[in-house]
Amino acid sequence: MSISIHRQSDDMDNKLHNLASYLESLSSIVQEVDIVMETQAGSLEALLVLMLENIPNIHPSKHFLCRRALLALLLSLMPKWTTFSQVLSGFGKCNLVLLSMKSVQ
Repeated sequence: MSISIHRQSDDMDNKLHNLASYLESLSSIVQEVDIVMETQAGSLEALLVLMLENIPNIHPSKHFLCRRALLALLLSLMPKWTTFSQVLSGFGKCNLVLLSMKSVQ
């Protein structure tokens, strides 16, 4: 039983590490394109929220990689101001909900 729980934990760590790498790759792509469509911005926002929600669930040694991926994507969106503000607004709202849920627990 403990082996399967440990294996599931390792799988989750690997998936989240892959998500961090994916976000960093997306940040490189976002830097190169001129326009990010609204639907793409929504997807980026959802991925950012997914990463943020799961940082506490991964091994502390990988927290830096996840935070770096979040910042890389947000920084790559900054020159595209309208998209950046849209993503940051939604990301911030989700972050506030997460914080309020943690304070209730």
